[in-house]
Amino acid sequence: MNHYRTTNTMSRKRKLRWELVLLWVFTLAYPPLTAQHAESDSRQFVVILNEGETDISPKGVNVHTCAVVFPDGRFRLESRIQQLPNSSATLKIFESSLDSVQFRELQEILNSESIKKLPQFVWPATPMMGTRFRGFRARIARGDKTQSTGYFELQGATSEKASDSEPNDIEKGWEQSKAALRPLLQWFQGLKASKLEQSDRQSTLCSN
Repeated sequence: MNHYRTTNTMSRKRKLRWELVLLWVFTLAYPPLTAQHAESDSRQFVVILNEGETDISPKGVNVHTCAVVFPDGRFRLESRIQQLPNSSATLKIFESSLDSVQFRELQEILNSESIKKLPQFVWPATPMMGTRFRGFRARIARGDKTQSTGYFELQGATSEKASDSEPNDIEKGWEQSKAALRPLLQWFQGLKASKLEQSDRQSTLCSN
């Protein structure tokens, strides 16, 4: 009986820990749909980018980065790194301005037809049967509206077919978006690799 109780307690702890990490991932890396009122005025930004890589294994590392670019070329970038089993994350915030070349490259990418025609980003179903996953999302100002697109990838599946929880059309949309968004992701990674001055401003989750 004691062995059963111990095993049951450990299962509940593992489940709770997974749920807490998953909640942390989606609230930081991928602001929920209920928070979209913060982006209702698309004239206030050019693009908001979110990239996240999560590993919920006992010693996994979670890395999440977001950036918002404004019409005058200014941008804010926030990076969070969490080393499990620590419950807290290290936060770094940077603020600077794009040069004319960076800004022109970004606009050319965002205005490409391959990105304009992408499907709306669809959130993955939960719980997910895996220990590692990554995603990339872009919210792009289009006049008085905002285009929301992106993709999600599940790795380290705990079942033979981890995609059982997602309809084929959703997975196809992710695959299409991953291919079309590759230039934007590369641009974003170049921005993250540049020398930036750290800011003492408070975190905004990269939402304007």
